[in-house]
Amino acid sequence: MYSKRLTKKDLMDAGITEITKEGKVFIGDKEVKLSKTNSGYSVFTITRTIGLHRAIYAWYNNEVPDGYVVDHINNKHSDIEDYTLENL
Repeated sequence: MYSKRLTKKDLMDAGITEITKEGKVFIGDKEVKLSKTNSGYSVFTITRTIGLHRAIYAWYNNEVPDGYVVDHINNKHSDIEDYTLENL
């Protein structure tokens, strides 16, 4: 699977003001609603659909490079508890 580059600047340009290490996404003081893909990944849509795991990684590491795949260390992605920075 090919992954498009994602940077913290991309997220900020889309209006994201905070992403917590626990996987909560905010625009201002409003929490962004997460949804699930058919394969169980948590995602949110601002100007495009963004995987929560990729957004968390980009927010704290400044970018997900072009072609880079962010995966879950515990190989699970169905519960929000699996979306911690330490598990990516």
